[in-house]
Amino acid sequence: VINKLTKKFELNLDKFKADMNSAQIKKELQDNQNLAVQIGLAGTPAFIIASNVNEPSKMYSIFVPGGVSQNILQNAINDAAKHAHSSAQSSN
Repeated sequence: VINKLTKKFELNLDKFKADMNSAQIKKELQDNQNLAVQIGLAGTPAFIIASNVNEPSKMYSIFVPGGVSQNILQNAINDAAKHAHSSAQSSN
């Protein structure tokens, strides 16, 4: 599979294999896995939906772990949008 993908995307297979085995890449993957465990991310997909990301004091976020229905995801987006709108109103 990897050979086919490297050809399809015109990647350098030797460099790709070397990178896969590099200590730096292994550390990055381990760091990502540790972060996932810390925030309770148990699988994919997972979503973090946030409003007011440029204003940390007003930021509101919702963590949606794992696969969910479109309805649940849309409700989370709507909640974040409502929070953003109410934050904008309260600061005016």
